[in-house]
Parts: sequence; C-alpha cells; structure tokens
Amino acid sequence: MSNTNVSNDTNMSKSAAKRNKRKQEAAALKRKNQSRKIIITAVVACVCVVLVWAIASEIIFKLTKTEPSNNFSALLTEEGKIEGINADKLTKDKGYESLVVPASEIEFTDEEVEAEIKTLLESNQALNKDTTVAVADGDKINLDYVGYMDGVAFEGGNTKGNGATLTIGSGQYIGDFETQLIGTHPGDEVTVNVTFPDNYPNNPDYSGKEATFEVVVNGIYYTPEFDDAFVAEHLSEDAGTAEEYKTFLKESNYQANLEEYLGSYIANNAEISSYPDDYVKELMAIQRYVDESNYKYYNDYYSQALGSKLYNDFEDYTGMSEKKYEKELKKMAKLAAATNITYEYLYDKYNLTVSDETYAEVVEMYGTDAENIYGKPYLMQAAIKETVVAYLSTVVTIQ
Repeated sequence: MSNTNVSNDTNMSKSAAKRNKRKQEAAALKRKNQSRKIIITAVVACVCVVLVWAIASEIIFKLTKTEPSNNFSALLTEEGKIEGINADKLTKDKGYESLVVPASEIEFTDEEVEAEIKTLLESNQALNKDTTVAVADGDKINLDYVGYMDGVAFEGGNTKGNGATLTIGSGQYIGDFETQLIGTHPGDEVTVNVTFPDNYPNNPDYSGKEATFEVVVNGIYYTPEFDDAFVAEHLSEDAGTAEEYKTFLKESNYQANLEEYLGSYIANNAEISSYPDDYVKELMAIQRYVDESNYKYYNDYYSQALGSKLYNDFEDYTGMSEKKYEKELKKMAKLAAATNITYEYLYDKYNLTVSDETYAEVVEMYGTDAENIYGKPYLMQAAIKETVVAYLSTVVTIQ
C-alpha cells in the first residue's frame, strides 16, 4: 500500500507540474500577444503621425508658397528707397571708398580695341556690285534663286526678290552649288545644277532628286576700312577721327569695366544685420513673376516656332523641385535685399542725388514704357545704384 500511495502522489505531482507549465506558457503567450499589439499600435500611430505631418506640411507649403507679383515698385518710395527701414542701422560699412581695384581687372587692352573694331566693321559690310569683280572661295555674296524639279518650281527653292546671304565654301547649300558660283560676277545670271543627297533630312521627298537653280548674283560683300571717313559716317557722335575713336573705346570701356567691378564687389560683400521680412517676401514674389514669365515666354516661342514646348513644366525650367526653388528664391531675395539696402546706405552716406540724365539713362536701359511696367520707384532705385557706382569710381584707388 505504501508503494502505491507514493506512486499516486508522484503522478499527481507530475500532472500538477504539467498544468502549471501550461498555465505559464499560456500566460507568456498572452503577454507576447499583448506586447505585439502594443508594438503594432505604436507603429500604426507613428505611421499616422508621419502621414498627418506630411499632409499638413504639404498643405502649409501650398498655403505659404510665394505668389508671383509684377509690382516691381512695391514697398519703395517715390525716391526709390525701401519703406520702413533704416539703412544706416542695418548696414555693416565695408569702407567701399577705400577699396583698391587691380588695374589689370578693368583695363581695356589694344587687342580688345582691335577686336571691337573688327566686329564693328563686319556689322557694317557693304555690297560690292562691281561687275568686274569675280566671286572667290570664301567670299560672302548676296544672291537670288529659283529652284526647279522637272521644270516646276518647288517649295523652299525661291528667294527671288528677298536676297539670300551665302559664304562660298561654307557648305551651307547642297552638293557643289557654291563652287559653281566661283568666278561669276555681280549681275550674272547663272544656272546651277545639283542633286539632292540620299535621305535628305530637310525634306525626304527631295532625296536623291536632281534640281536646277536659276541664280542671280546680286553682289559681293566687302568689309570697309576703318578710317576717318568711316568714323565720320558711322561714329561722329563719339569721335572725329579713327584714332580718336580708338581712344574713346579704351576710355569708355575702362570706365564700364570699373563700374562693373564695383557693382559686383558691392553685391558680393553687402552685409546687413537683419532682413526686413516684408521686403524679402516682395522680392521673392517679383522674382517668381520674372521666372514664370520667362518660362512661359520660352515655351510659347518654341511652341510657335517648332510646334513643341521647350520645358515640360516650371520645375523642368528651374531644374529643381518647388520646395527647393522656394528655398533658392528666399536665398536670392535675401542677397538682393542686402545689396539694395547697402546701396541705399551708401547713397545717403555720400549725400548723393540722382541726376535727370542718370534717370533718363535708366529708363532707356529698361526699354519702352518702362515707367508703366516697372514704376518710377523701381527705376529710381536702379538710378540710385548707378549713382553710387559712378561716385565710387571717382574715389577708389586703382593700381
């Protein structure tokens, strides 16, 4: 009996142990499930927070995105100064009048003078109609022609009455069209025979076909000599002789280079203690208007000329996302604000005045109807800049 009781007690202990183990496993599983639910709930909550933040962020961005403005004179007084600021308190004086400008940076060299004159002469080429002069390789000529295929004039092969310009040897015209004109004279009427190349890209219908052009050589362009007579005819407002005009070129470009150097120096070194928020926002709005206008202009131009847009959208034009563009817009606006405030400070510091002549030059620079487009305050601000730079050019050291 004793042994049997011991055995039963042992079996009961084992059963109890198994029940306890199952209870422990069940409790552990329950805790695990609860932990999993907590984790899942936390993850879902985090995802929801991120989504809500992203949606809210996008809504806020759309609500605060800069709207374009074409009010160039916004926040400017009639005198061209920024409303509600004290330029003297905002600007950090960099001692611009003590600036030393390297002479090498602003010199207009003899080589540049000759290059300028060469360009000037080429833009004033005249047509030589002397019938004794022969067309040579490399000559630029003026001609009229009518093209025929199978005795019928074809589209795109007629310049009669309009005059086309062609440099012999340039390869601008098909086949040996150009070489057949070598040796001809102004006034000559010439028949030129050519064969369009296979796979002619401009018009596949013409590929491989023979054509005849009836050509009239109107004249040969020549470059005039740069002498006193040329100056008297074309440049009398600036000089009386060829040498005087060269001197004029050196001096005027030297001054222009100096003023450009000073303008760049001010823009790169302008520093203010704080930025007027309203003015920065206005500058951002104006710049967005300019950028969007340029984007539309180029797309309209290419659509009319080529039948397709140049840019898919505004982001394609700027090369950046809207958010990045907004950041760049603000950065540019701050730089512009610092520059404009610095000019205003220097204008007051040197007790300067915008002359009628300077204002007229600014209006001419900005084009027809400038006052209606930009407003007088904006143009006066530009005139203030011109006045400051002109003054500094007389006091800085050049060496």
